[in-house]
Amino acid sequence: MEVHFSTFYVTCSVIVNFFVVDSSPDNLALGKPTNQSSTYSNDLIGIAESGRAVDGNADTDMRNKHCSHTKKDNPSWWRVDLALNHTAVYEIHIVNRFTGDPGNNNVDYKITFGEYIAMRN
Repeated sequence: MEVHFSTFYVTCSVIVNFFVVDSSPDNLALGKPTNQSSTYSNDLIGIAESGRAVDGNADTDMRNKHCSHTKKDNPSWWRVDLALNHTAVYEIHIVNRFTGDPGNNNVDYKITFGEYIAMRN
């Protein structure tokens, strides 16, 4: 799964759910390999690498180091390798941060599923 943005991207949690008969939903993204177009860092939030978004903690405060963050790429993107061939995904949750200016950062979402998605750095 790949997510594109027109400016820069911050996510604190990505949850991809699916159902198996007689079970509760499972988070397919939890702990899976991730990548992003660039990695933002500063003294307050540390190195906001892509794997923070699938660490299982949806804390929205960037200072607690559970959110990923890209630089101002055009486009910015974030990717998780779900390592699945054919699974019915029924729900995707993307949790934004609530510190700084979250309303102007994540706009124009585009979510793509596929076996391989070519990306630019």
